[in-house]
Amino acid sequence: MLPTKARYLLGLIVPLTFVFFLEGCSSRVQKPAPIVKPSIPKKPKPSQTVTSRKVALLVPLSGPSRGLGKSLQNAAELAFFENGHDGMELIIEDTLGTPEGTALATQKALDKGSELILGPLFSKGTPEVVKLANPRQVPVLSFTNDKTAAAPQTFVLGFDPQEQIQRVLSYTSKKGKKSLIAFIPNDDYGTLAESALRRQEQQGTIKIVHLEKYDARNPSSLSRKSFPKTDLLFIAEGGQNLSRLLSTLLYHENKLESYQLIGTGQWDTPSIRSNHSLTGAWFASPDSQPRLKFEEMFQETYGYRPPRLSTLAYDAVSLVAALSKSFPANPFAKDTLTRSVGFSGIDGLFRLKSDGTVQRGLAILEVHPEAFRILEKMPRNF
Repeated sequence: MLPTKARYLLGLIVPLTFVFFLEGCSSRVQKPAPIVKPSIPKKPKPSQTVTSRKVALLVPLSGPSRGLGKSLQNAAELAFFENGHDGMELIIEDTLGTPEGTALATQKALDKGSELILGPLFSKGTPEVVKLANPRQVPVLSFTNDKTAAAPQTFVLGFDPQEQIQRVLSYTSKKGKKSLIAFIPNDDYGTLAESALRRQEQQGTIKIVHLEKYDARNPSSLSRKSFPKTDLLFIAEGGQNLSRLLSTLLYHENKLESYQLIGTGQWDTPSIRSNHSLTGAWFASPDSQPRLKFEEMFQETYGYRPPRLSTLAYDAVSLVAALSKSFPANPFAKDTLTRSVGFSGIDGLFRLKSDGTVQRGLAILEVHPEAFRILEKMPRNF
């Protein structure tokens, strides 16, 4: 049984998607659901027999990524027990964190009658899922952020750095800040970031004065020179690598305070606020307040703080539960999944597009030691 406080918090969060769909069924103009305070749902008794839509969750429960996989499973089960048990059966399969394991898990899930698949976590496993799910017309909601995996029946739920970069640069352009220096790791994430920057330069949003790639395994490998004065300094990095990169810039006497620092959603972690070099920096991400409530609930239930990606699993299961209740005849039809009004979840407004990409409503956040300040709110509708 979930703790009382956890169940109360879930009651505040989960029904956003459900109420949203109830409103969407009316003849009125569709809009995102308001925040409501519903009655607290109860977890089903173990003896209950669930005869509902079967949905598979594919996550790594063994191997190097088993900790992250378990967190995704826990988040999915929170959403399931509070909102989905009377309209959905959740089938959990271990992908082992490998393409081969993902293929085996997918086959098991399909053999058990799964009508929709949530996962896998990694982009390298997504083609294995699609290869098996597509012939059976089973939609896939993958947790990867690799947009190349997107297809009409395969939706990419992961947070897209290119979308985040476009959003923050749109904001800086409105503030009259357009000249930019960029530091990009020489990995897949850096490739996505550079592509987004080049696209924005072509559109006239920014002017790239200097772009430098560095060894993603050794951020201290930056060139030892002073960089030109520009409006913006963009860093496509997070975590310890970001701290090491900033330390290297400061060591070579680059005055970071003379730039407006900007980054991506990788900065949406508490550790960023403790780095005083980033105070006043901007990035685009969902508003963190609903997620903080979710994290408190998760920690009370499972005894540890969930990783950032856990909200993907929670929102995915909440979405599926709402569809199962509101459209019981055919909840996973493409027209239903790709409704233009989208869905509302822990990470704000999002919608699945017909090409398999996912659009998110993002806020502009400013880094401060005590909290992230909202400079521009997330949109209320698309």
